[in-house]
Amino acid sequence: MNQIIINAALCAVGLRVIRGPGWEWGDQDGGKGSTGTIVDGPVDEWVSVSWDRGGTYTYRIGAEGRHDLAMYEPFTSAGISLTNPKTQRVQEAREALV
Repeated sequence: MNQIIINAALCAVGLRVIRGPGWEWGDQDGGKGSTGTIVDGPVDEWVSVSWDRGGTYTYRIGAEGRHDLAMYEPFTSAGISLTNPKTQRVQEAREALV
């Protein structure tokens, strides 16, 4: 399964995420397969994620050359402004995989 890796260009508050290829935070997210929501950022290629199973932490979206997060599928636009240019780029990236 192809993952859409989250970077500053694709980041949007409200975006649903899972672990990405650079993940090295153990079960901080609640365990493999857990989902979360970007709640702040990006700031210096870091974002804050609130995990559905509890806890809010910051993750790299290009900082230190690492990408800790990927887009959660199925994609949902719930809570995301569709007029946000970053959200439009996320939707375009998703459609390119289909």
